[in-house]
Amino acid sequence: MMGVNDIEMLYKYFDNNFGNLKEDISDLKLDVKELKTRNEKEYINCPNTKKISEIDKEMGVVRFVVKYPKLVVSGIIFLILTNFFGAKEVKDIFSPENIQKIEQIKEIIDESNDEKNNLSYKYEEYDNMG
Repeated sequence: MMGVNDIEMLYKYFDNNFGNLKEDISDLKLDVKELKTRNEKEYINCPNTKKISEIDKEMGVVRFVVKYPKLVVSGIIFLILTNFFGAKEVKDIFSPENIQKIEQIKEIIDESNDEKNNLSYKYEEYDNMG
């Protein structure tokens, strides 16, 4: 068991070796705070700050390409294929055969609309008679 003398010796040891630790930590905190404010002031007062910000914004796309190269290549291939097949589909839609079919469908729709109009007119006449 430890005696009172042993405890006092330990207390003196810790006090001598670690007593200044609290002061040292607070001094370090002040130094770090001072360095942060100095760096902020130097960054703000730097003549190239605007150029650095612009370059950083422009580098966003480059960072994305570097970070996700497979996604970028896949996207480019997808766009090329959709443009190629999309152009072919549009060309096929406006072929002379399809234009004739479209005109025939328009005529059928117009005829059915005329028939509907005639039926509704006849219904109104019948409704008015009764």
